[in-house]
Amino acid sequence: FGIPEFKLEKQVMMRRREIFEEMGIEFRLNMEVGKDVEIDDLLADFDAVFLGMGTYKAMQGGFPGENLPGVYKALSYLIGNVNNNLGFDQADGEYVNLRGKRVVVLGGGDTAMDCVRTAVRQGAADVTCAYRRDEENMPGSRREVNNARDEGVTFLFNRQPLEVVEYFGEAGGVKLVKTELGEPDADGRRRPQPIPGSEHVLEADAVIIAFGFQPSPADWFSKVGVDTNDWQGVVAPEHQQYKFQTTNPKVFAGGDMVRGSDLVVTAIWEGRQAAEGILDYLEV
Repeated sequence: FGIPEFKLEKQVMMRRREIFEEMGIEFRLNMEVGKDVEIDDLLADFDAVFLGMGTYKAMQGGFPGENLPGVYKALSYLIGNVNNNLGFDQADGEYVNLRGKRVVVLGGGDTAMDCVRTAVRQGAADVTCAYRRDEENMPGSRREVNNARDEGVTFLFNRQPLEVVEYFGEAGGVKLVKTELGEPDADGRRRPQPIPGSEHVLEADAVIIAFGFQPSPADWFSKVGVDTNDWQGVVAPEHQQYKFQTTNPKVFAGGDMVRGSDLVVTAIWEGRQAAEGILDYLEV
């Protein structure tokens, strides 16, 4: 529900679930493993278990002002908007309406594009996306960037946030510094280097933090022998005897929790590949 309706209609997803139920698939909703059901029980009751838990731990910038009123986390903002559009009940503060506000979104991935395009649809007075590298090095889809630009979003490239500026107890702008690209980092991407003396403040009524997401391994992973890598993703290689099998032979995994944040279609494909791995493992 963090994906906006203009990209993925929820009625399509609901209909898909109905089709699955008609096929005999049982959905047990509002069940948290480790709280409502134990992983040991699942492993005892089933021949194989697939993990498709995604990545929901938001990355932070670590700069002053991130917790000021008027600063929002991308996922919470997007989920609140979708739930409001669908008419679901929400607690106070879960839905944020940015109509008439000057909005700054920090980040350059697809989540940032979802945020800027959602703010435009809410009727924001002005929407700006600030990203620390140049356009060529944005991690998001080119199409999404072009769509956002066509809808009136302003892009500020080579801008790194230093702090959210406080005006009368709440967010009133973002202090940015211009950057230039330096030497490549461990991933081969050139590091943004701040340009001294180029600091400036971009006024804003609302700031959305959209720096992406990291895996958040469950406490019970180690209990059942599911290993994670250095960035906390589940180790489940595609190219092995049983595709997407974890270090526990009965447990398979795929999607964002294995490869990092990616597209829905990628997660669907990996789920299908993992299903083939499970069938091979079970010799059926």
